Amino acid sequence: MRVLAKLAALPLLFALAFAAYAYASLYFAGYLFPRVTPRPYVEMMSAAVVGSLAAAAIASWPMVRLYASRAWLAALTVAAPFVVIRVSDLLHYAGKNEPRIMVMSWFELLVYPGVLLLGVWVVAQTFPRSESAA
Repeated sequence: MRVLAKLAALPLLFALAFAAYAYASLYFAGYLFPRVTPRPYVEMMSAAVVGSLAAAAIASWPMVRLYASRAWLAALTVAAPFVVIRVSDLLHYAGKNEPRIMVMSWFELLVYPGVLLLGVWVVAQTFPRSESAA
């Protein structure tokens, strides 16, 4: 039963992390940058970093508490649907002349899982938990 509960928590953690990412990145870009088209790279990249930090801040502690030493694997699993979206963007726009989409897809493809992994590592180092309690 405990394994099923941990598996059931993964989609919830994904939804929570994705919602935090979307909310934080949109509000960060909306409040700090004027709305111009095309959007500057600084705005898009900083919004992606802020959104990733928000997702990590929301989801890291539950992942470390639920999955202990395998929290890094849970972080990659939570990031996987987001990565799939970015990879599909890369595949779709590969032959087209869309450098902004390609650059941002690569950037988000690396930043989102990286920041989630960093968040899990920081929480695990800050609040150590014994393996016997897992």
